[in-house]
Amino acid sequence: MIDNALDNKFYIEVYINDRKIEVFPICYVIRNEGLYLYCYNGEYLLIYVNEIKDVLIINKIYEGKIISYEHNKEKLYINSVL
Repeated sequence: MIDNALDNKFYIEVYINDRKIEVFPICYVIRNEGLYLYCYNGEYLLIYVNEIKDVLIINKIYEGKIISYEHNKEKLYINSVL
């Protein structure tokens, strides 16, 4: 479902640690710790893919400007405290 949302620029709801978060997925990122989803929900963040319990595609399209991971990686919030 994440791949479908990436291809079609849809928002998704992800369920992590008993919380639901609505995000716009941008791309996958491989870090030393594993695979992350680089996404936006008012701020840019990385979500550890192994912590995602469920995904739901939302019929909402993002049309704003995106900062690439390469240009933003030093300022990112990583979801480990969500």
